[in-house]
Amino acid sequence: MMTAIDFVQSGELGHGWRLEARKAGVVIGVITENEGQYFFYKGADIKVASYAVLRDTDLEKLKAAVQKLF
Repeated sequence: MMTAIDFVQSGELGHGWRLEARKAGVVIGVITENEGQYFFYKGADIKVASYAVLRDTDLEKLKAAVQKLF
């Protein structure tokens, strides 16, 4: 049985906003927003050299893609 991924918001949309993707309570990735695009990064910490695994202009589509990825 697959465990659902929960998305937990941190901060208001804009500077410092992030959406943590959690599976069984563990952060597996983070979604951020920049200039109207949403980016998904694997892991709990986004480093300067990190590259987005997924991106989309529609947050709901990106969340669905994250669900499929895991």
